[in-house]
Amino acid sequence: MNTFLNVKRTTLLFSFILICTTLINCNKDKTDTIDITKHKWKIESITTNDTIYKTQGKVPVKHAYLLVFDSDSSFSLNTSVNTGGGIYDLISNGLLKITCYGGTKVGGENEFDDKLREVLPLVVSYQVIGNNLILKGEEGEIVLKKTLL
Repeated sequence: MNTFLNVKRTTLLFSFILICTTLINCNKDKTDTIDITKHKWKIESITTNDTIYKTQGKVPVKHAYLLVFDSDSSFSLNTSVNTGGGIYDLISNGLLKITCYGGTKVGGENEFDDKLREVLPLVVSYQVIGNNLILKGEEGEIVLKKTLL
C-alpha cells in the first residue's frame, strides 16, 4: 500500500511541476522572438511619476504618434504635428539605447508631445507583450501598439 501512495504522490508532484512549467512558458513575453523593426508602433500612453498621459482627441495627421525602428539602426518619430528621429542601439535582448536628433519645429504641440520628447531619450529597456511594445527608462515608460499603418 505504501508503494501505491508513493507512486501516486510522485505522479501528482510531476503533474504539478508540468502544469507550472507550462503556465510560466505561456506567460513569457515575446521580447526575445520579435523584431521591432518589422512593425510600426503607435504611441498609446506615457507614464511618469504615477501620471498617465494619453493622446488627446483627434490629431491632425494620420501618422501622428508613430514610431518606426528601421533595420539600419535609425528611427523616425511623428508627434502631433512634427517629425523627428535619431538612432537606436539594441544592446542585448531587452536593452535599448535611443539617441534623438532634431526634427521639424512647427507650432501646435501639446503636453503629450513635450512629455514624449522628455521621456524617449532616457529609455534603457524594452519589452514586447502581445501587440504592445513597452519602452522603459529613468523618467517613465511609453506604451506603443503594433499597427498596420
